[in-house]
Amino acid sequence: MAHTTDQEMIEKTRNTARFFTENPHISWTLLLFTILWGVFAYLTMPKRKDPEIPVRVAAAILNWPGAKAENVEERFTRVVEHKLAENSKIERIESTTRAGVAVVTIMLDETTKDTAKEFDDIWLKLSSLSNLPEGASMEFMKDFGDTSVLMLIVVSPRASSIEVQLRAQKVEAAIREARSQAPLDDPARAAMVGCFPYTLDSRELSVVGKALAD
Repeated sequence: MAHTTDQEMIEKTRNTARFFTENPHISWTLLLFTILWGVFAYLTMPKRKDPEIPVRVAAAILNWPGAKAENVEERFTRVVEHKLAENSKIERIESTTRAGVAVVTIMLDETTKDTAKEFDDIWLKLSSLSNLPEGASMEFMKDFGDTSVLMLIVVSPRASSIEVQLRAQKVEAAIREARSQAPLDDPARAAMVGCFPYTLDSRELSVVGKALAD
C-alpha cells in the first residue's frame, strides 16, 4: 500500500464540513433559511391552552326494543353499515349488537379536514333510510369524542407572619426538648419536623409520627 501524504489526503477528501467551508454563500443561505423557518413556525404554532383537536369518531345508537340480537344484527345493524359505507371518508366501521340495541362506531380518515361536513353528510344518509323495522329508532352522536378536562387544584391559604412565628417557636421548643434527652456527644443526631394544618386531629397524626420514629 503506497504511503499517502497529508497534502494528498486533504486534496482528495470530500465531506460535508469541507463543502460548506469552501462554499460559504450556501452555508449562509441555509442558515438564514433555517432561522426564518424557525421564526415562521413559532409565530404560526397554536398557542391555546386547550388546542382544538378535530374529532373523527362518531357513533350511531340503534334502538329496537324487544328484538333479539340476531334480528337487530340482520335487519338493522347491517342496513346501517351498508349505508355508512357509501361515504368514502370513513376509514373504519365497528358495531356492537345486543338484544334491542346496537352501537355502530365510525372513524373518519385522518386526511379529513372538515369533519363537521362529513358528519352532516353521514347523518343525511342515515336519515334517508326508509326500510327500517317497525318500532326501531336511531340516534347519531357526533360530539361524544370531545374530551372535557377538569383541573382541580387544592391550595391552602397563606399563613400569616404571626402563625409562622408561633409555629417556629413550637418547633424550636420541641427540638430543644428532644435533644436534651439525647447524648451530647452523639454525632448522628438529626431532627425531622413535620408541619400540618391546625384543622387536622393531632391525635391521629401522633400515631403516624410514632411509627416513623420507630
